[in-house]
Amino acid sequence: MGDTDIICERCGKSTTIKAEEGKLCLDCWREVRKENRLVKQQDSLNKCFSYKSKSLVTPKEAEIINDIMCELEKRSSN
Repeated sequence: MGDTDIICERCGKSTTIKAEEGKLCLDCWREVRKENRLVKQQDSLNKCFSYKSKSLVTPKEAEIINDIMCELEKRSSN
Protein backbone atom coordinates (compact mmCIF):
# COMPACT_ATOMS: atom_id res chain seq x y z
CA MET A 1 0.00 0.00 0.00
CA GLY A 2 1.59 3.26 -1.10
CA ASP A 3 1.46 6.70 0.45
CA THR A 4 -1.30 9.02 -0.75
CA ASP A 5 -1.44 12.82 -0.53
CA ILE A 6 -4.83 14.11 0.64
CA ILE A 7 -6.50 17.16 2.16
CA CYS A 8 -7.97 16.22 5.54
CA GLU A 9 -11.78 16.58 5.52
CA ARG A 10 -11.85 17.58 9.18
CA CYS A 11 -9.02 20.10 9.60
CA GLY A 12 -8.19 20.94 5.98
CA LYS A 13 -4.45 20.23 6.28
CA SER A 14 -2.53 18.63 3.47
CA THR A 15 -1.12 15.29 4.61
CA THR A 16 0.27 12.00 3.41
CA ILE A 17 -1.51 8.83 4.52
CA LYS A 18 -1.14 5.12 3.90
CA ALA A 19 -4.86 4.21 3.93
CA GLU A 20 -6.39 3.48 0.54
CA GLU A 21 -9.65 5.35 1.13
CA GLY A 22 -8.53 7.62 3.95
CA LYS A 23 -9.96 11.10 4.25
CA LEU A 24 -8.46 12.23 7.56
CA CYS A 25 -4.96 13.10 8.73
CA LEU A 26 -3.54 10.93 11.50
CA ASP A 27 -4.34 13.41 14.29
CA CYS A 28 -7.96 13.83 13.19
CA TRP A 29 -8.34 10.08 12.68
CA ARG A 30 -7.16 9.49 16.25
CA GLU A 31 -9.59 12.12 17.58
CA VAL A 32 -12.54 10.65 15.65
CA ARG A 33 -11.63 7.17 16.86
CA LYS A 34 -11.44 8.42 20.45
CA GLU A 35 -14.79 10.23 20.14
CA ASN A 36 -16.46 7.13 18.70
CA ARG A 37 -15.03 5.00 21.50
CA LEU A 38 -16.39 7.41 24.12
CA VAL A 39 -19.85 7.35 22.49
CA LYS A 40 -19.85 3.54 22.58
CA GLN A 41 -18.75 3.52 26.23
CA GLN A 42 -21.44 6.04 27.16
CA ASP A 43 -24.11 3.99 25.35
CA SER A 44 -23.03 0.85 27.17
CA LEU A 45 -23.00 2.71 30.47
CA ASN A 46 -26.47 4.11 29.82
CA LYS A 47 -27.82 0.64 29.02
CA CYS A 48 -26.30 -0.66 32.25
CA PHE A 49 -27.84 2.18 34.26
CA SER A 50 -31.25 1.74 32.65
CA TYR A 51 -31.17 -1.91 33.70
CA LYS A 52 -29.89 -1.14 37.18
CA SER A 53 -32.18 1.82 37.82
CA LYS A 54 -35.22 -0.43 37.68
CA SER A 55 -34.42 -2.10 40.96
CA LEU A 56 -30.99 -1.44 42.47
CA VAL A 57 -29.80 2.08 41.64
CA THR A 58 -31.76 5.30 42.00
CA PRO A 59 -31.54 7.90 39.22
CA LYS A 60 -29.48 10.19 41.47
CA GLU A 61 -27.01 7.36 42.23
CA ALA A 62 -26.77 6.54 38.54
CA GLU A 63 -25.99 10.19 37.78
CA ILE A 64 -23.27 10.29 40.45
CA ILE A 65 -21.71 7.06 39.16
CA ASN A 66 -21.86 8.39 35.60
CA ASP A 67 -20.11 11.63 36.64
CA ILE A 68 -17.39 9.64 38.41
CA MET A 69 -16.86 7.35 35.42
CA CYS A 70 -16.63 10.35 33.07
CA GLU A 71 -14.06 12.01 35.35
CA LEU A 72 -12.02 8.79 35.50
CA GLU A 73 -12.13 8.54 31.70
CA LYS A 74 -10.88 12.13 31.38
CA ARG A 75 -7.99 11.45 33.77
CA SER A 76 -7.00 8.22 32.05
CA SER A 77 -6.93 9.90 28.63
CA ASN A 78 -4.56 12.63 29.83
